[in-house]
Amino acid sequence: PPYELSKRFDQLYEIVKMTLADGVIDNNEMRLARGFATISGFTESEIPKLLVLLISGIKQGIDEENLFEVYKKERKCNRKKY
Repeated sequence: PPYELSKRFDQLYEIVKMTLADGVIDNNEMRLARGFATISGFTESEIPKLLVLLISGIKQGIDEENLFEVYKKERKCNRKKY
């Protein structure tokens, strides 16, 4: 997987977007997205929120750049809590 966060996010975004082609993500597609996120280096604690962000954002028509900015802000806030 790419080292850069933006490229890893981009690849996961594309996976989720493809799984949403029919408007629904079934269990197998969700497992695929989670597995890809894990392999890409996202942490187990951030994957559920990240997938919700991507799924809801794509369904709402929010572009990848804006979703990435939201993700970075949430990630930064979560790291400050520790």
